[in-house]
Amino acid sequence: MIFPDGCAMEPVEFGKGGDVEEPGQAQAAAPATGASYGIAFAPIAEIESGRVFAYEALLRARDGGVVDAQIAGMDQPAQAALQARFRLASVRSAAGLGFVTSGARLILNLPLELIGDPFEELRPLIDAAHALGIVPRRLIMRVQAPERFASSKLADLLDAHAKHGCATLYGPFHGGDDEIQRLTRLPPDFVEIDPDQTSGIASSWGRRIQVENLSRRIAGASHGARLIAGGVGGLADAVKLRGFGFRYVSGDVVGAPALGALPASLLEPKAAEAPGGVGRRPLEPRSQG
Repeated sequence: MIFPDGCAMEPVEFGKGGDVEEPGQAQAAAPATGASYGIAFAPIAEIESGRVFAYEALLRARDGGVVDAQIAGMDQPAQAALQARFRLASVRSAAGLGFVTSGARLILNLPLELIGDPFEELRPLIDAAHALGIVPRRLIMRVQAPERFASSKLADLLDAHAKHGCATLYGPFHGGDDEIQRLTRLPPDFVEIDPDQTSGIASSWGRRIQVENLSRRIAGASHGARLIAGGVGGLADAVKLRGFGFRYVSGDVVGAPALGALPASLLEPKAAEAPGGVGRRPLEPRSQG
């Protein structure tokens, strides 16, 4: 539904001028396309326990399709307005779906190229989260390709995150030297590895060596940022990644994004110990019933 009164009930749609602001605030300009968009939530699970660690809010078409090409056709002011409204709508939608009592965290995309003063840009979002009973430490801001931006701009963003009390995630991360340099100078709280780096790790010795080296470089450069593997398709891959220091995974092994819902994790621990690791429990997919 469009939420003309600032409500966020599922399925959530916005973009036709429906407001997401607090009463009395100026409404963000609607995109020139006048399109409606939906909010999907993708689960990210802790590998060891199988529990949902976080949900990532994804901007989608009303039917769940991707909208990257459509958004790319907008000018920057329209994109910035849409992304700001999307972040607010995501927090309100999640709260309406039971996020407040879930214990999970919420990942929101923060396109740095569209951000002016990061502290002021985040203030409405933080205020809305507080009003809904969501403490800022449960919010994680995704920064894509941080190496593309000036150190001063990235430093201002991380400082704003720290002042507001939310966390920072870099990703998708590919392991380039310029990315490692950013980790060393301006480390985040989380790093998500690009799926192309980890796909099929259980069946490829070469890929395992590559991922092990990459995880060590990241751990050393970032002063201990927690690792997330995106797009993990199989249980065997998740188990291997756990052995290389990854704490969290997303992808088919955890569950697909869902429009207007906070999906449960499809991973759960078994009672038996994992082979080759005392006290390490293997995981099995949960049924979707």
